[in-house]
Formats: sequence, structure tokens, C-alpha cells
Amino acid sequence: MWNIEVVRTYKAVGVYECEDKVIFEVNSLDEASEIVSMFDKYSIGEYRYSINRKKESEEE
Repeated sequence: MWNIEVVRTYKAVGVYECEDKVIFEVNSLDEASEIVSMFDKYSIGEYRYSINRKKESEEE
């Protein structure tokens, strides 16, 4: 599993800086690439993202 965190920064009413954050969980890096591509196409404002491998919990 992979976690993708996307943070979008934009100005509201021309003055206030706002920030939206969303976290996705995906099974493959191909799926992660599709999500990032979607933000490349449709995002308004600036955004940044990080992709991290999700740690699997060990069960006893």
C-alpha cells in the first residue's frame, strides 16, 4: 500500500491564503501516478504531493 498526500494552496477573495489537504491510499505506484496526473490536469492554484509506502502492521 502507498499513501499519497496532496496539499493545494490558493488565495480566497484575493487576500486569504487557504490550504486543502487530501490523503489517498492506493495499491500500486501506477494508481498513484494516475492521481497525480489528475491534479496536473484539473488543479487550480499550486499544489505539492508526497508518496510514501504505508507500513504494514504486524499481527501477533
